[in-house]
Amino acid sequence: MSLRPPAPLALPLLLIWGCSAGWQAGGRAPSDAGDPGTAGSGAGAPWGSDTPAETGASGGDTAAPDSGAAGEAADTLVLHLSPDGDDAADGQDPARPLRSLEGARLRVLALDPTGPVDIRIAPGTYRCAGAAEAWTWTHGQPLRIGPDREVPGPARDHALHPDRPVFEGRDEAGEPCDDSVWLQVQHAGEPLPLTVEGLSITRYRGGITVKAADGVQADPDLGVVLHNLVFQRIGDRYHTRWHDDGTWLEGKGAVLLTRSSGITISDCWFDQVRNREGSEGLVHAIYFTSHASRCRVQGNTFHGTSGAMVKLTDFSNDNEFLDNHLSYGPHGLRDRWCGAREDPTTACDGQAQCPSWGNRFPYERNSWGHIDAGAPVTVLEVPEGQRCAHAPPADGVRMDLGEGGIIYGP
Repeated sequence: MSLRPPAPLALPLLLIWGCSAGWQAGGRAPSDAGDPGTAGSGAGAPWGSDTPAETGASGGDTAAPDSGAAGEAADTLVLHLSPDGDDAADGQDPARPLRSLEGARLRVLALDPTGPVDIRIAPGTYRCAGAAEAWTWTHGQPLRIGPDREVPGPARDHALHPDRPVFEGRDEAGEPCDDSVWLQVQHAGEPLPLTVEGLSITRYRGGITVKAADGVQADPDLGVVLHNLVFQRIGDRYHTRWHDDGTWLEGKGAVLLTRSSGITISDCWFDQVRNREGSEGLVHAIYFTSHASRCRVQGNTFHGTSGAMVKLTDFSNDNEFLDNHLSYGPHGLRDRWCGAREDPTTACDGQAQCPSWGNRFPYERNSWGHIDAGAPVTVLEVPEGQRCAHAPPADGVRMDLGEGGIIYGP
């Protein structure tokens, strides 16, 4: 592997997937000071004193959903959620809201709509109200999940806004919910117009997982948009589910992408993404695994991760990271894969993984803070004899660091 100054290049025009109203889907614990308030309190939120105070209007807002025939397709299914709702209700009127994302998932499956779906969430705190099962949706229509009114962004500047709904992975007694990941979405190898925006997710082992369904090999640009979200206190440190042998279910990521490409993550706030002692390095704010490629990560803020801000593994290529901010964390970006330091025949369950290529991670000193002092970019060399089913690209570029140069492989 070699590091060379970048040659002058004309950067290609990059597609940004729009935030249309849609998505498709088929240790020691810290003090509880600053936890969300009771449902419907509005002011309740889980952030400590290091979270910035509310500021004036800025970019990255989550717009209020359109209402009325002029603003939305006539065949759009609108479902409403409220902290005091009832999953036995139909959810199709604000006066008859559902209580949980799982209730909305089951309602959508029962109705089997042919048009777009918009899940509108009223302000308040929702405890143990995530989706219990993975969603797999194949009808190709947009599906949105977000607040029922405008929530300003970016999330770092407006994390405490009273109109931002909060989903907490613990019940009223402080016990972790049975469902440790707030939302899991599966795709079937086809575009997945999913938008999740304007929410806070706290005290779950994982926030949002997007993955290919079993047996799916296609790698389309999904078009998923995750925008203006708060991921706070995510990981097994805050949501511990014990096994009988004394081990626990480990946290992997606030956002975990597995064989899922063409995703935009923008204007989000990742605060305290941590695992318990013994698994600290296994959880990351954003984790790209197994061919998660061609994604755009822009305008996000990362504070306090025990693993990496971004981790790439197993041929996750051509992703772009722009205008993000790291205020505290041990690693900015790690490119590591099973077999990088171990014998893949014994350490990887016999599965040969591959390094990642063509990722762009420029880090200007002013925007990345103290990245040079405490948050390195780690790109491991390819060991001699490494098995991999994919040939490297002709230009041999592993990572374009902008002003930091270009890392070539192996």
